[in-house]
Amino acid sequence: MKKIAFLFATMLTITGLAQNSAGSGAPAPTGGNTTSSVFGSSSNSVGLFDNEVSQNINTNIDVNKLEGIGILEFDNLRLSKGNIDGSFYLYDQWENRGVIEVEDKRYVLSNMNYDVRKGTFMSQINQDSLVTFDITTFDRVLINDRPFKSIYNPSKRANETFEIIFEGPDFSILKGYAIEITEANPNPMINRSKRRVLKKSSYFVKKKNSIKRFKMKKKDLLALAGDKKEQLENYAKANRLSFKKDNDVRRMMVNVLAGTSK
Repeated sequence: MKKIAFLFATMLTITGLAQNSAGSGAPAPTGGNTTSSVFGSSSNSVGLFDNEVSQNINTNIDVNKLEGIGILEFDNLRLSKGNIDGSFYLYDQWENRGVIEVEDKRYVLSNMNYDVRKGTFMSQINQDSLVTFDITTFDRVLINDRPFKSIYNPSKRANETFEIIFEGPDFSILKGYAIEITEANPNPMINRSKRRVLKKSSYFVKKKNSIKRFKMKKKDLLALAGDKKEQLENYAKANRLSFKKDNDVRRMMVNVLAGTSK
């Protein structure tokens, strides 16, 4: 596993940066980069930062924390691509900024994607190979500032990957993704010579150990806010935010509801 992690480190430019604990008050090392100077202001609603100065990963990092990394040949994926309409990947392009968070470190990649069908995060090494990541071995993964976590779902007795729309002390709003495949049909009247891949998403609310499907409507979001219902509605109106857009909901929830994290 260490060999795989080292191979991965030498083939990709990744950032391995130690994140200072919030509120620790520890002085910044002389001549070095603090987390703030590297990533910019920490006020971003999802815990990321505006600016970035990267350094190459080195062999001094705890590679055991990067277990769950594997190398996948890309040829098999390319061969199957011509037989389907649509994609199993969340993003159509690969030029996506990815961040892997492990304890107090962040590893930054420039070409990350998410395979919805397999529930696996990937980074393309070259035209023939991918690096795959098992999110259960990390704290959190972000793609283009969108945070994802592996969360245990009691109803399925297994971990699932969710995008975190909001995470608070009393409840979390999650977004799950799934693939629906319509098989090809040779019947000329149907006109479906290829398999069709459709990406679907659903919202969920997590309270304590329960995860339940949720319709992200204004009245339901306001109900979650409890005694801050009016404050949430006023904030959304003042900032022209929509209760139907993920980023808007994330922003209003983070700024209105107290005790939020990442």
